[in-house]
Amino acid sequence: MEKSAAQIKQSKGKLRQLKGLDSGFITCAAIGLSLYQIYFATIGIIDTMTFRAIHLILAMIIVFGVYPFKRKTKSVHLSLIDIGCIVLAIIVGVYMVVQWPQMVLRQGEPTHWDIVLGIVALLLTLEMARRTTGWALPLVSALFLTYSYLGPYFPGNFAHVGFPLERLVGQLYTTTEGIYGLPLGVMVNYVFLFILFAGFLQKSGAGEFLIELSYALTGRFKGGPAKTAVVASGLMATITGAATANVVATGSFTIPLMKKVGYKPETAGGIETAASVGGQLTPPIMGAGAFIMAEWTGIPYLKIISIAAAPAIIYYFSVGFYVHLLANKLGLKPMRKDEIPPLWPVFKKGCHLFIPLVVLIGMLIWGYTPMTSVIFAIGSLIVAANLRHETRMGIKTILEALEQGSKSAVLVSASLACAGILMCTIGLTGVGLKFSSVVLQFSGGNILLALLLVAIASLFLGMELPITAAYITCAVLAVPALTSIGVELIVAHMIVFWFSMDSSITPPVCISAYAASGISGGNPIRTGLAAWKMAKALYILPIVFATTKMLTGSPLEIILISIPTMIGIASFSITWEGFFIRKLNLLERLFTAAATISCLYPSMISYFIGSGLFLAVVVMQTTLKRSAQSEPAI
Repeated sequence: MEKSAAQIKQSKGKLRQLKGLDSGFITCAAIGLSLYQIYFATIGIIDTMTFRAIHLILAMIIVFGVYPFKRKTKSVHLSLIDIGCIVLAIIVGVYMVVQWPQMVLRQGEPTHWDIVLGIVALLLTLEMARRTTGWALPLVSALFLTYSYLGPYFPGNFAHVGFPLERLVGQLYTTTEGIYGLPLGVMVNYVFLFILFAGFLQKSGAGEFLIELSYALTGRFKGGPAKTAVVASGLMATITGAATANVVATGSFTIPLMKKVGYKPETAGGIETAASVGGQLTPPIMGAGAFIMAEWTGIPYLKIISIAAAPAIIYYFSVGFYVHLLANKLGLKPMRKDEIPPLWPVFKKGCHLFIPLVVLIGMLIWGYTPMTSVIFAIGSLIVAANLRHETRMGIKTILEALEQGSKSAVLVSASLACAGILMCTIGLTGVGLKFSSVVLQFSGGNILLALLLVAIASLFLGMELPITAAYITCAVLAVPALTSIGVELIVAHMIVFWFSMDSSITPPVCISAYAASGISGGNPIRTGLAAWKMAKALYILPIVFATTKMLTGSPLEIILISIPTMIGIASFSITWEGFFIRKLNLLERLFTAAATISCLYPSMISYFIGSGLFLAVVVMQTTLKRSAQSEPAI
């Protein structure tokens, strides 16, 4: 039963393989969308609404083509429902493009056709999200729409005046605050091109190279395949920025090997899930989160990803350390030498594929916009890939990359268009401010209690929502609450962003764990629990963000905070497992527990005490192990 559930979860959003003219039509739409985005990112000039509307037309055509109305359908041709949705998508999109200048002049007074086609656009957006991500996101959006319309009938502080259908539909369809709002704007301006870049990297063979490089780097250590999963997921994160995509891309290689060396299926899946969640946290892409955060806060994108770097490193350290701890506890051996590819030949074979990443990061540092930087990165990738015969990209491969990039991106477009509905309705009803007052009332201004309430809210609001949509929903509600108790704006956003990851790994939802269990054959809930243990930094680091200057301090301050934080998380893992180099005795466990609290308490004196306690445990564990080994056998 569990395995079938996992397979259902894993199949969510599975692409349909069309044939004949249907396939050609959707392929042309996908390649056209990529070329459209590249053109207007380079030499094209177009107004904001037209840019977003045409993007959404093409995205809807692709979604209604490759994501079937019923997931289990085996049809290789478009159904009448699909064709109807595509025709309606073209109508409402073209109407928006043609009528936009007049809509600007009649803001607040939508016409009859504005309302009719606006309703159609809303239904198409909800259906698009349902086909790509499941029922959760459109249902949450529908609930907020209902709340907006029936406001006077809600009890207590959550009642509001309510909005008539004309006002609601007009706001969602004829302005840049609804379907065509900030989330979709971030998609068309930034995120699409980065996903397209990832598509080009995959087609060039960069994904396979990064996984092979990870084996070469970590295979000779204890629990090598598990450490490979951590390293490979971190490297893949730089090109995918998506948790479930990382699970599928790297897990198909790492999970079977982890099982082979002695990890249980649930543990192997949990390691891959915890490592892959870091893909959303790791610069430079961070899913769509970094771009939305930059647009929302007005803080430059480069500043956002530089702030996110240290926490991402700590996160991967925490997962890697836990993996090492488990390898010690289980007595696992390194991989055999014949299973480990030699490092230098592997690096030499694929080092040219690092060129586009260097170009991307270098141009961002030099002050170029993300859009310009990623366009040059794509161009440099095509040039670099053609330096070697094995990675050469001809016209056919480039067209396949354009197609794959679009088909990957429209899943995000669907989520963000639907998230625009959430943002608009939350703003209209003022429920975000009401949530803030509830948090303030229950926390009494205590930052730790406020963080606990925000974490719980993010878990429930994020259930089954894509991470970016979960972040947007939670940020609209929780950021005002956090800033009202003195948390800086960027820190509040980063706290919410980290908390919005938790539904990917926290049972009973844990959608990324379901994908991992589909590969490992393990129980999805136990896989989620294993991932939850290993990804504890998701819950610890937001507390550190709020109580220290890890995100806003000078480089020296960040280092002085990061080192004891890493020691504190390591101490927590040791205390939890009761094992380090060997099994802990009571005194050692008390020391590591005290070290955890001390290293996470924001005080230099506390940092020194915690570090000293941790060092004492290291000495005790090492000394007693040596003495045990030196005792003569009886």
